Amino acid sequence: WMRYMQYQTVNQVADDLKQLIDSYWRLEQSEQQLYNSIVAVFSETKNRALILRGLSFKAGFERILGKKRLEEIKKVLVRYDAELYKGLN
Repeated sequence: WMRYMQYQTVNQVADDLKQLIDSYWRLEQSEQQLYNSIVAVFSETKNRALILRGLSFKAGFERILGKKRLEEIKKVLVRYDAELYKGLN
């Protein structure tokens, strides 16, 4: 599903994460696959810069994903690194 590991725009990364979460909700991917994919995206500093401003998601990213998908991402990130992402808004 992942087109790139390093994305050029917030729209690219948001679209891919949206597709990933939707496929998880359709039971096409396991929770572990979802976890691994989200962690892979956020492990790239450039990707994090596209998605986050401090400990908040950027407005364009939030708009594309919507609240429920953002909650899925937050759950994964807190599980991955609770200390780093505990204050995520």
